[in-house]
Amino acid sequence: MNTCIQVPAYDSRRRTSDAFLKKFRSYFAARGSSPKQFHEILPMTFKGEYNFWYDSVISEINLWEDFVGKFKSRFDNNETLETFIYEVVSYSKEIAPHDSNEVPFKRALRLCRCTIT
Repeated sequence: MNTCIQVPAYDSRRRTSDAFLKKFRSYFAARGSSPKQFHEILPMTFKGEYNFWYDSVISEINLWEDFVGKFKSRFDNNETLETFIYEVVSYSKEIAPHDSNEVPFKRALRLCRCTIT
């Protein structure tokens, strides 16, 4: 059992959910866990918003595959981010129609940084 491996952290800006989940499986395997146990030891690895989210769906997770489906549907949704950006730009143009075209995109970028980190 290798105990020196760091717990993988999910950052949607740097890693796809598939790459993250693959690292998670490798992490658990290196620590000597069976794939049948992966979903049971997840709570020990989550922090912050992921822990709150996991607590809200734990009753629906009985297998690793359940976790994968829930995780992807919650955290691997780029279309929502794209939609959010365009909504912010659109609302910004409605509120301040005389701003240059650059201003609404800067607002959206600033808001994305606040919601993603």
